[in-house]
Amino acid sequence: FAPRIGFAWQPVSSGRLVVRGGVGLFYDRIGINRMVHAVQEGRPYADTTALVHETASLANLYQDRPLALLPRWINIQGNNVTGSDFNSPFYDRVQTPLVRQYNLGIQYEFIRNYVAEVAYVGSSGINIANYNHNINPAGLVCQGVITTNCASSINGITNNTTGNARGRVRYLGFAPFGLQQNGFDGVYNYNSLQTTVRKNFSRGLGFQASYTWSKNLSNVGFDAANLNLTTDMWQQYGQTPYSRPHRFVFSYQYQLPFNFENKILQNSIGGWSVSGLTTFQSGNPITIIDSRGGSIYGTPFAGRIEEGVGRAELAPGLTYADISTSGSVKD
Repeated sequence: FAPRIGFAWQPVSSGRLVVRGGVGLFYDRIGINRMVHAVQEGRPYADTTALVHETASLANLYQDRPLALLPRWINIQGNNVTGSDFNSPFYDRVQTPLVRQYNLGIQYEFIRNYVAEVAYVGSSGINIANYNHNINPAGLVCQGVITTNCASSINGITNNTTGNARGRVRYLGFAPFGLQQNGFDGVYNYNSLQTTVRKNFSRGLGFQASYTWSKNLSNVGFDAANLNLTTDMWQQYGQTPYSRPHRFVFSYQYQLPFNFENKILQNSIGGWSVSGLTTFQSGNPITIIDSRGGSIYGTPFAGRIEEGVGRAELAPGLTYADISTSGSVKD
């Protein structure tokens, strides 16, 4: 069920003022590659092995190792933890992403051939695909400054070390970054003010100047929601890395006033026009990644968002105003 409705209304008889609006629900598609990846490599219930075509034969099919349903196991001896450390994607259900779009604006021809537009344009979405969402980070034992969202012990472990992280996970036998759900738990919210001044092409000149002020928020700004504590989706909610809060675009066309009675000159250098497109926009938000972060959860920085990365956090007593410093960015 995806209803959509729109309207256009001329409140004055001159026809120079128009009010437009609309709202609609839309459903997105799910890429089948997300599902194949989960089924193909979902250990311990599925296995993948390599086949080297240059050397494979009927006598030696599998160059990697024989196909097998590998066992899942864990051995906890104090802080010395060993295990199968499976690294497997999976999915347990499929939900269709839902997108809601809405807008309301006015258009006004303030001078003949000159039109001004002002509009609010927004959209929001739920059940957004969250590819390779790590749901198995290590839990925390209450210790020192860690007093909330923790337990007195986890699987008999009473302290937090990088060595025992695999023993503090919810699903033992899987690595702390190794149980990756193709989830549908992402959300986003986009709101914008969009303005335009347009001159319809006449007397050899036409142009359009547009300015957009927007804010784009989501908890799946990257390929996966695996920042800091990956199971806490709302601490990952913020501006997307592709957001452009301010954007100004100016397009124009000018017909050069060169006309000649001579047909040869007219066909060769007459009728030319100059056109262009100029864009000014603000930069993308910066997410500072701490390569040392995440080790307490067993997800040290590996350069892959699928395995989890740690955002740099402000030290107690500091604010965003303390980040910027004077001087060259090269220093």
